[in-house]
Amino acid sequence: MALGFLLLMIVRTGVKFAQRSGLWNPRIACDDSFVELGRIGTDQPALCRFKIHNHGRRPLQVERIRVGCAACLQVMHAPQQAVPPAGTAEIVAQLHPRGLHGPVIRTLAVHTNDPTQPVLILTVRADVQPAAP
Repeated sequence: MALGFLLLMIVRTGVKFAQRSGLWNPRIACDDSFVELGRIGTDQPALCRFKIHNHGRRPLQVERIRVGCAACLQVMHAPQQAVPPAGTAEIVAQLHPRGLHGPVIRTLAVHTNDPTQPVLILTVRADVQPAAP
């Protein structure tokens, strides 16, 4: 009887530790949070693809994506459903360089239910050149 109680207490302590330490939470990760588009013309919209992963043990929910400059960067695709544990998803954005010139850096802020990293910043860089006549 005492041994059963002791085992129960050990298991409960382990579960509480895992919950507090975040081992059972969703955990966002990204292969590469920085995309270099290189040299593009002002008349050349360019796609950026970011692959995100859930390294946690609970589903990862992308709650919203905030764009640093809505006039020149647009989210084309984002996960609509939760990313399961060990799953992956893709975020696709398009840079519209019209009106821009020179080195350009724009960001996306991905808000999730990951308690240890609630916001993941994704960065897009391009060298915008005037369109060829």
